[in-house]
Parts: sequence; structure tokens; C-alpha cells
Amino acid sequence: MEFVEHLKGLGVSTVIRLWNEFCLDCDYGDESKYIFDGIWDMQGEAFALYGFDDKAFLYAILNGNVTRLTALLYVEDDLVKEVKSLEESPIDLNVLVDWMIDTDHPIFADWDANN
Repeated sequence: MEFVEHLKGLGVSTVIRLWNEFCLDCDYGDESKYIFDGIWDMQGEAFALYGFDDKAFLYAILNGNVTRLTALLYVEDDLVKEVKSLEESPIDLNVLVDWMIDTDHPIFADWDANN
């Protein structure tokens, strides 16, 4: 089994947590691809990270694909979008795998030791 398949088997919430960890890594990540835990989690960060004001934030929500305020959300093309699946998210599994290998992430190290 390849490591990317192992990652997919860990579940969406674990992969999202790992992706967010990657996004916040100053040497590798891209904060703009962070996945937020609902609208209230994202509000303050979105204003700072994406330069939204109240009007732009409301526009981004209303013109994105958000159906639930508690959904997992990210910003793409200045719109707030909902994570419906790993495939419909900003997560690039190949980039995530490369980062986990480069940093010898504990999840990769454990998988590597057992395979």
C-alpha cells in the first residue's frame, strides 16, 4: 500500500487536521489553503488572512457553496466554499505526502517503520 492510500484510509477529519498542520508550517505551507471549522472559526482569520471586510465576507459566503454555517470551510477565488469531500477541497494529497516525508512526520514514520 502506498502512503497516500494509507492517508485516505485515516478518514477525512484526520487528513484535514494534517492538512491544516501543513498549512501552518512556515517552511512549507500556505495559510490561504487552511480549512476552518465553521463560519465562526473562520470569521476573524478570514478578515486578516484574505483582507475581507464585513461586506466582502458576506459576499464570499453568499456566493460560495456554503449550505451550513458549521461546515468545514475554505476560501478559493475570494469565495467561501464548503468541504464536501477530500476531492472537493483544497487538499493536495501529493503535496501533503511530500511534506510528511520531508518532515518525517510521526504518522509517516510509523507507517514507514511498519511497511
